[in-house]
Amino acid sequence: MAPEVWRLVARGATKSIQGKLDVRARPDTTSAVVAVVSFGDMPRVMGVTADGWSLVDQGGKTGFVLSKL
Repeated sequence: MAPEVWRLVARGATKSIQGKLDVRARPDTTSAVVAVVSFGDMPRVMGVTADGWSLVDQGGKTGFVLSKL
């Protein structure tokens, strides 16, 4: 999958996802997966951390996706 597909950067923006993306409970790669964003889903981006994670709402579940390359 192309890395640019996973870039979620604008607060309040919605980004179409291609493939599958794990939404994590905390902004780290070892945190529990609380939701999955699949092809065609439109998660709402609620914020961005200084270290490159986006806070998203996916189907009523809130969590973090890595949005830096």
